[in-house]
Amino acid sequence: YSEEQIWKLVAFVMSPPGAEGNATTQPAASPSTSPTTPASPPTVVNAPIVGDGQAGKSIFFDSAQPKSCQSCHSFDGIGASIGPDLSRVGTRTPKELFLSIVLPHDKVEARYASIRLMLADGDKLVGLVKAENENEIEFYDVTELPAVLRTVLKKNIVKTELLSESPMPRDYASIYTLKQLLDLVTYLKSTDTRSKAPIALKDLF
Repeated sequence: YSEEQIWKLVAFVMSPPGAEGNATTQPAASPSTSPTTPASPPTVVNAPIVGDGQAGKSIFFDSAQPKSCQSCHSFDGIGASIGPDLSRVGTRTPKELFLSIVLPHDKVEARYASIRLMLADGDKLVGLVKAENENEIEFYDVTELPAVLRTVLKKNIVKTELLSESPMPRDYASIYTLKQLLDLVTYLKSTDTRSKAPIALKDLF
């Protein structure tokens, strides 16, 4: 889609139910307009909306949001080490970064795949193993975020199941607006020294 078409779609999705006159709506014909006369096209702002890296940084390190990136990831040495360090993901395309945020379950490295522990008391924990010995497992419980580091005795584990998916939340597309996701991608791309061109909405699709 062209950037104009994308923003028409965005305007339609974000408009209140029953709203009239948004960017996707053709103006109503006046009584003097012939049925065969085409309506005038809607006015569309052509200036591209670009990402704001500083706003993206604020989103990444937002401690008030339990599902913020920094609760599991680090960037430039700041943040948690539960998931991959994202300092070098700037070499990936904006589209790849965007999809890895809103569709995180397509691909996952084996070391970051989550497991499910079924305990003798009936509890089920989902997360990632930090360390283990013959008696216990240190386990990042991501059943709810932010993650909690737990020590689980192996004698209390009834079953261990390897899950072929990322423990990342699936709802970032509903938590953040499209502009906020664009800002976040712009921040993640800030380490890419090959290009300093601003990242626009069209680059995500």
